[in-house]
Amino acid sequence: MGIFSFLFGEKLAPNIPTNIFRETKREDGVVTYETESKKVVETGGIAIMSSFVINKDEETAALGRQATVLKNEKDWDGAIACLHAQQARMKNFPGHSINTWCRLGLVLQQAGSMDEANKEFQRRLDDLPRLARQLSFLDNPEIFPAKGKKANYNRIIKTYTKVIEENWELARQREERRLVMLMKNSKAA
Repeated sequence: MGIFSFLFGEKLAPNIPTNIFRETKREDGVVTYETESKKVVETGGIAIMSSFVINKDEETAALGRQATVLKNEKDWDGAIACLHAQQARMKNFPGHSINTWCRLGLVLQQAGSMDEANKEFQRRLDDLPRLARQLSFLDNPEIFPAKGKKANYNRIIKTYTKVIEENWELARQREERRLVMLMKNSKAA
């Protein structure tokens, strides 16, 4: 996934050992992570170290989990409300997987609102430059050389566009299957 190759939530990616970090919380709420070779300061819910990001925003993760529970119970309005709230928080806590950003569109389709799902996927594409600038630190002169930031920005745009389009296509395919099933069920009745 470009610069952010995996989503961190409750657990680290399987190939990253969880015992390499020592977490310390300061009085002002900033969390630091220390390893034997490096100290990383977390600001805004994100710790930046080498080539990966650790997302420690538990409330955002909890909203996603609650949306999953509600979706499984077919409480579409509740799931959609949780995902809207999750997206509002994710704007302030960058580093979430682009698939996490696409969940709302997929749930809207499953709820039978394909028009809204289409609008949501289009919003993801329209918002991508803002997100890529944020993730690549393009506007932050204190992080990375400018040349590397622009390359990361371009990589994020390319990779995330592909992922959004894949999720959008998945929603279209699911909608086609849903409509076929509805037609079959109406003919059988």
